[in-house]
Amino acid sequence: MIATEKIAVRVSVIQKEGSAPNSVGSAMTVSQEGFIGTIGGGVLEFEALREARKIVKGYGHEEALPWHRVTR
Repeated sequence: MIATEKIAVRVSVIQKEGSAPNSVGSAMTVSQEGFIGTIGGGVLEFEALREARKIVKGYGHEEALPWHRVTR
């Protein structure tokens, strides 16, 4: 599904503190229609999917950023 779409966002774990289900380097690729991979599931992954889809939806508009960092 993602291979045929033109816009996708890569979400990566670049730092972790304490206990977490996945390690640094875990990643997923998100498009408007779906995603591949996981950053560990749960609330963090849900929030990451929501933010990534906002970026995909806004691509080509002023509010879309080429680099977007979300920390939790």
